Amino acid sequence: AYVEDRWVPHSGFLIEPGFRWDWDEIVRHPLFSPRIAFNYFPPGQRDKTKFSAGIGEYYGHTQLQYLTLAQAGTRYDTYYAADGTTPLGPPLTTTFTENDDTLNEPHALNWSVSLQREIPGHTYAGVSYMWRRTSDAFVYASQSGPAALSGHYVLTNDRQENYHSFQIHARHTFHHGYTLFGAWTHSSATTNAALDYTPTVSTLGRQQPGPLPWDTPNRILSWGWLPTWAPLLPTIHKNWDFVYTFEWSTGFPFNSIDANDVLVGAPGSHRFPNYFNFSPGLEWRFHFRGKYFAIRGLLENATDAMNPYVVNPNVDSPQYLMFSQPEGRAFTTRIRLIHSSK
Repeated sequence: AYVEDRWVPHSGFLIEPGFRWDWDEIVRHPLFSPRIAFNYFPPGQRDKTKFSAGIGEYYGHTQLQYLTLAQAGTRYDTYYAADGTTPLGPPLTTTFTENDDTLNEPHALNWSVSLQREIPGHTYAGVSYMWRRTSDAFVYASQSGPAALSGHYVLTNDRQENYHSFQIHARHTFHHGYTLFGAWTHSSATTNAALDYTPTVSTLGRQQPGPLPWDTPNRILSWGWLPTWAPLLPTIHKNWDFVYTFEWSTGFPFNSIDANDVLVGAPGSHRFPNYFNFSPGLEWRFHFRGKYFAIRGLLENATDAMNPYVVNPNVDSPQYLMFSQPEGRAFTTRIRLIHSSK
């Protein structure tokens, strides 16, 4: 159930409160999540300056994958000597259990503020800040002590996650809707429980804080839609547009492990190479059977930047920190319907 209202106490000031109620058949608790947002336009600057802010509590759905892990059975780990055939001892057993009655629904408190203003040249620039704190997130916790690599794990609500970001962006709109956009975002995504224990093969070691797998401290994003330069296409340039996307970001973090899948060093102590992607293209607009279409061809990753998907994180391997499966260059096309003629 959800209720929302809009209130305008005076011109240029909008308040939108809301309230949501959920019932979850797993945790079996009523979930109440209020939120409120504001938009303010200073007098006489309604089309030039806008200030926005909001705060709210948000509940997600119960992640069933964590519950089903408790049904996976018992795990047996056998460790071997350097020859690979001599066991160092009997198999170690590991079990996973969960109890719906002891769980709470993960929830997040999210708030943000932003300021946007028109600057000379019909360009809109803005700054924004967002902070999100997730509490009571699911994580399996060892009941056998922090140094144990096997034993009994119980599903708990012990995980907390924090995300904050600061962004500067600018957008310039030309005639006929042509647009240039650019943004730089500085962010941090961390958790107090960086290891995700599972019944299958997973990273072992003492639970500790670290970055989330999608943590990227810096990101630059730009995209544009522009008319082609007339001398290049002197007869058909009016139907051709130049488009592009550009992205650069800090590489994602990953863990180092040894041959027994035991964490080496701190979680997320290494990162993938910085991500870089520049994808230019052309779009041709045309009429066909009373409809207006556009065909776009895009050269993805035009510079053929490495952007690997895989890394060898095993410190005992001669290929340790070797990256592989690069993204590569590709050509893609798409067709879209702009509108139909009546």
